[in-house]
Amino acid sequence: TWPSPSLAEFGDPRPLARREGRQVAEVLDDVAAKVADAVEPLVRLAPSVGVVDQRWYWAAPLFLDRDQSVRSVKFCKVQFLDNALILRGYWS
Repeated sequence: TWPSPSLAEFGDPRPLARREGRQVAEVLDDVAAKVADAVEPLVRLAPSVGVVDQRWYWAAPLFLDRDQSVRSVKFCKVQFLDNALILRGYWS
């Protein structure tokens, strides 16, 4: 699982719960709205009928992080490149 900084930021309940009297359901609704707003540009041109491409579920956080956090993209490139090279036997 990718530890997505973007999803962590969208789902951080601290700023959302600071208003007194907020119910958990209200905070969760706010988080869902933030995620939906962030994902909308990514799916705008996607087909609305047919089989859902399951790769979407692991790729979506990467796309969000690409747009939200340059540091996480650099980390991802280094981690995946290093792992790919190790698997190919370039490094021991």
